[in-house]
Amino acid sequence: MADDTVVDFNRLPRTTRERIVDSLGSTPRLAPLFADPQSKTKPLFWWSVLGLYCLYSFLKWTLWDFGEVGPMANAVHNLWALPIYFGSAFFLTAAVLAIAFHVMRSKALPFPPGRYLFPLDFIDARSQNLRIVSLSELDDFKAVHEHTNGAYTHTTFTFDFGGGHREPFVVRNKDEAEKRMRKLQRARATFGKALENKDANAVHFFDLFHEVRVRGGFASFQSNTSPVPQEGVLAGELPRLLERRWLAALAVSLVLACGTWLVRNLLSDYVAFSSARTAGLESGFRDYLRTGWLHVDKAKELGEKAGFSECEQKDTEACWRAFTVNWSESPRLQEARVERMPRAALKHAPATISALRRFRVKYPNSVVDAEAKERIHQLFVQALTDFQSQASTQNPGLVPFVGKLLAHLEATENPKVLVRFRRVASPSLEEADKLLVRAGREAGRATAEVSPHFADERFLPIENDIVQVMGNAFKQIFPTDLLVLEKGAALDSLPGTVKAGVPVLGIVYTVGWSGASYSSSKDNRMFVGIAFDFDVDMSLPNEKPLRFSLTVKPPDHFTVEYSRYVGRGGLDLDPSGGPTGETVYRIMALRAFDELGDKLRHTFFRSDSKAFMAGGTASNASP
Repeated sequence: MADDTVVDFNRLPRTTRERIVDSLGSTPRLAPLFADPQSKTKPLFWWSVLGLYCLYSFLKWTLWDFGEVGPMANAVHNLWALPIYFGSAFFLTAAVLAIAFHVMRSKALPFPPGRYLFPLDFIDARSQNLRIVSLSELDDFKAVHEHTNGAYTHTTFTFDFGGGHREPFVVRNKDEAEKRMRKLQRARATFGKALENKDANAVHFFDLFHEVRVRGGFASFQSNTSPVPQEGVLAGELPRLLERRWLAALAVSLVLACGTWLVRNLLSDYVAFSSARTAGLESGFRDYLRTGWLHVDKAKELGEKAGFSECEQKDTEACWRAFTVNWSESPRLQEARVERMPRAALKHAPATISALRRFRVKYPNSVVDAEAKERIHQLFVQALTDFQSQASTQNPGLVPFVGKLLAHLEATENPKVLVRFRRVASPSLEEADKLLVRAGREAGRATAEVSPHFADERFLPIENDIVQVMGNAFKQIFPTDLLVLEKGAALDSLPGTVKAGVPVLGIVYTVGWSGASYSSSKDNRMFVGIAFDFDVDMSLPNEKPLRFSLTVKPPDHFTVEYSRYVGRGGLDLDPSGGPTGETVYRIMALRAFDELGDKLRHTFFRSDSKAFMAGGTASNASP
């Protein structure tokens, strides 16, 4: 392992100092075989770049959001920002000290700082304390020509002194590298020959430290107690601060970062509060309170006043709700929550029953609950007025009954009116089938029996149509959150006074023989004529029901326009292209229910009213 020698340049003999300065000068007597002098400008340039960048970062971070008031602004930086202040301040201080170090070292050293290899010694002369390694300690030496993509780039000379101590030198010209190599070999050979011949002058020429060695070696010049020569070439002393510049940068940056962070936050806090106070907006005070330090209590007081004033101007539910969240410690919190918020919510609530009912659920027993109930009542009053303007005059009890119906719907807060059906099959259908079969047998004609075609499930689609027709008519007057028709379960018996809480429009229809029969003009088949009797019963709990009856009978002659009914309720054609018996009887039923729809609309509405026309038109089947 190489034995490094470190010696103060100023403690060396005068002649040795002068020889070192001469050898590292522009016209040396003994020039170094390999030299790696440090650039005078490059370190200054890069340290200046780093210093300017850190100065910019430090100032930018210091001024970042300074005195700003906003939802994303941080006028006061928290403790997590300190590492950024410290990092910028540390490298800024280090750059300044490094620049000062390089400038003062260039002035203090009488030779260019760098690494140099002489025939007998390697010298690290980057400071006043020289590090010297004798080439007699050299373990290995390599010279490698480096190439990139087949092209020569440089030659690396590596001097290995053992123990991991290597000193590389780079020569970027191949001819120059080979010249240096030969020069090193000649110098070493010449020095060896001088030793062999005991040529003192030649030995002295190649050995920069010849005088040191003849005067006892480097140990005699390393003692701190030995006097420092005052004559000849001397290296100037660098300030202790620059010698320990990294520790100095650490200490200075710590004070600078913490001091700047504290002062900056105090000033920014003052400016931010002043800005919020000048603007006088609730949002500004809330933004200040998010990071503020010194004026928190005053900001809460002013912010609460500004927030209350702004909500008074806007008077919206959202504003008052936000006030109760943002200023939960306000002395007017109860006023905002109990009085202001419900009033604003009702003020902007849509003029619909469902919206007003949602309001009452959301704000039960509020200070404006009576007003909300009155608004709902007025909507029912208006609905009854609209109904009166379009109601049929056939039944004088219709309008009073609808008034009671609306009163019930308002009281129960349930808009549903159930439409329930019950079908009654008359025994006359089976009797008609027997007579028809007998007449057909006597006349030798085909017959179409009627009784198998009137099962309950076959009427479900038709019943749904009636509910839809009536629903379309009622929608023109009554909003669906006030009154809506829905099909309910089938009636078990004739409806009387309804004990359930929901109003019911009960329709009981009886299917029977009309007493007539029909013959098909196409295939001479015989059909039974059917008649429908409808008993309509509109019932309210604990009220006398509104009843009326309707009868639909077929004409003496009619044409079955089956094309307009195909696809409705499962109607089909037979292979000949004409209607099947099922289709004929189903069309008879559809015509009857279409006429029922028309008669129901006539019962409730005038024929020229908007509600009547919205319900549909009468059957287009021509007799």
